[in-house]
Amino acid sequence: MVFLESLNLFYNPMQMFRSSVFASIGGLQYLSISHNLLSTYPEDSWSDLVNLTTVMTIGGPSNGTFAPVFSAMKRLNYFRHFWDYGKHVLHNDTFQSFKNISLKTLKLSGKLRRIEKGTFLPLRVLSSLLFKDVKTLILSNTLQSFDAFKDRHMDVIDLTSVFYYYGEYIITPDLFQYIGNICLKTLSLRGNELKLIDGSAIQQMKYKNCLENLDLARNNFDIHQAMVITYYTLFSSLKKIDLFLMDGNRKVEILHNHNAKRTKNLSFSDNQTKLNNQSNNHQPDVLFRLPASLEFINASFIGHQGGHSPNSMIFTGIKHMEVFDLSGTTTEDCNYTVKGLENVKVLNVSNFKCQVLNYRILHSCVNLQQLVMHSSSLGTGLENDHHGIFLKDLKSLQHIDFAKNAFKWLFSKITFQSQLHSLRFLSLEGNLFTSMPINLTDFSQLRFVNIRNNKISFLKNEETNDIERAYLRLKGTITLFLEGNPFVCSCDSLDFVKWLFNTKVKLDRHGNFSCLFYDGSLITTSEVYKRMQDVENHCTTTSHREWMIVSILLFVVILVIGIVIAGFRYRNNLKTFCLERVIKPCQSDYEKIE
Repeated sequence: MVFLESLNLFYNPMQMFRSSVFASIGGLQYLSISHNLLSTYPEDSWSDLVNLTTVMTIGGPSNGTFAPVFSAMKRLNYFRHFWDYGKHVLHNDTFQSFKNISLKTLKLSGKLRRIEKGTFLPLRVLSSLLFKDVKTLILSNTLQSFDAFKDRHMDVIDLTSVFYYYGEYIITPDLFQYIGNICLKTLSLRGNELKLIDGSAIQQMKYKNCLENLDLARNNFDIHQAMVITYYTLFSSLKKIDLFLMDGNRKVEILHNHNAKRTKNLSFSDNQTKLNNQSNNHQPDVLFRLPASLEFINASFIGHQGGHSPNSMIFTGIKHMEVFDLSGTTTEDCNYTVKGLENVKVLNVSNFKCQVLNYRILHSCVNLQQLVMHSSSLGTGLENDHHGIFLKDLKSLQHIDFAKNAFKWLFSKITFQSQLHSLRFLSLEGNLFTSMPINLTDFSQLRFVNIRNNKISFLKNEETNDIERAYLRLKGTITLFLEGNPFVCSCDSLDFVKWLFNTKVKLDRHGNFSCLFYDGSLITTSEVYKRMQDVENHCTTTSHREWMIVSILLFVVILVIGIVIAGFRYRNNLKTFCLERVIKPCQSDYEKIE
């Protein structure tokens, strides 16, 4: 095994090593092993481990300090340890064996209870500290242990769900300084039930300009805390911020504030917003200031802002935004405009309530390339947009996702008038269409169309012909997603079934979809296609029989109508005939009988 690079010795019955076991594996770089077994490796053979770059251990150390064998791993770059039982404390000498090695990434998992302040001092060049599945640490002593990294450049500190059960839930300026004194690129505080980060703590950060990525998702902040972050343009290098569900999905209202207001934690200047639990029927503009460096922001599902919508939402500072996710963070309707999104490339405004819709709500998104807006009731909101105003200004759109909007009316060419030469992907999945909702030949670049899970029974010849013409004009692949429609395999849809297996258009499931057969059974289009001759014979016989019945019925109807017309036209002659030939002879015979 001279060329072996990775070795996993987890969960094996070995209890100790003899000398030079790894001597012949000079290229070994990745080792997974229990801590207790590794600690038995003889000291006279530690040089066998000098090329290790990644080590993962489990269990122990029983005395709270990692085994001295780690001191021989001069090239160790990544170390992960999992405590599988008990509630452990990291002591000041826990990592003493790592003092003279250049460990860059440390990942700790399992049941940790407390970290002493000097725990990380031996880790001189550590740049990434990650915690996974811990949940039992205490906020105060954990942050104090970061004093070991003061004035150091670090890539990431990941504290996801670390304080979930035992945290104090409030980060004070005194505690936050332990983070603020590190030139840190990425900080994650996701999922910790945090309720408050003191606004002055952010102001006092020594290395605000270092922070590039901030994750505060899944905490219990109120809307003030969202503003603490989004209004502080002091983070001049901040590129990504995740605020998903950061308020515990509380029901709050955002109202306009014309006067300067001060809370305990931050100051709101004129024209900024404030919390107010009173309804207001006349809301003006709402202003949100964002750091100009932001490239990605996830502000989805931040509570439910009840009450009436504002006149407009204005975002300032956006210059390099690649992705802006506002999914589920909405007012009671969409009767307003959003301004300041001229530089946004990808916008997610799904789960909005757009039964009432201002058609110019997205008019500022002039450079938008991808619009995701599913589950937003556009089937109602756009029903009367007969002039195509909604998408008119979005001339760079390449990707549109309108899934689950209860569309049932077909789109006219004017709906996508500004995207006829830019659109490449269109998703209309999960709507109520009964036929092809667009003409593909109207578009010059459209290559992916998703109409899964609609109400289409089959595509008519005019529709498949349109698809084929679009394919020939593009001279390339068109992909059409059709699965989930309630297809029928009847005599009327045989041309559609043939098309599925003869077209060069790329179909999901290769055109093999479930369908309802004419005898009421559930079958696949592939089975119908294989039995096409028998099916066509059945349809021909059925058609002849039907035509015979129809012909007979038609003859009877025509005969009856002819008799009625003739009777009406010659009614006087019929009366005379009946009088002379029927009534008078009968009367004469009656008189004779008398």
